[in-house]
Amino acid sequence: MVYYIVDMDGVLVEFRYKDKVNMTEEELKEPGNFYERSPVPNIIEPLHVLQQSGQVTFHSLSVSPNEQMDVEKRQWLDENVRFIPRGNMHFVRHSSKKGAYMEELYQELKKDHLLNYGKELYRTGVLLIDDKHSTLYEVEGRGFIAWHPTTLLNRVYHKINQPVTHTGVM
Repeated sequence: MVYYIVDMDGVLVEFRYKDKVNMTEEELKEPGNFYERSPVPNIIEPLHVLQQSGQVTFHSLSVSPNEQMDVEKRQWLDENVRFIPRGNMHFVRHSSKKGAYMEELYQELKKDHLLNYGKELYRTGVLLIDDKHSTLYEVEGRGFIAWHPTTLLNRVYHKINQPVTHTGVM
């Protein structure tokens, strides 16, 4: 089993909203701000194919400025990415917190993996897909696999560089 931790904004969800990229704090608090955003099917579809293999468990890890946005993001995932269960939806208040949260999540996954599969889970069995380079560098520096969405498209969807594999389990 491999665990994919997927960012939402700019990965699963189109980043632009109402023809803008940068939104004010007030705009972020407006109801419907997130829920109305468009999914990115070229990312979601290959992830769904991986999920159907039974070898991958998905989690989302997204920056969310407030609890109202948490609710909208959960609703959006329920509607557009049904293979990520509610218990696997995670939020941090700032992107600089993602690396530390990956550490916490890894400890939980490691315990559950040993209990459910009787095998050790290594960091290389946890893969983050994110579009922010600083987050990718930090997470990779912590020993996890880190992919930009373009890597996902090349390796999974377009079958480029297929020899690179990771199991992360013994």
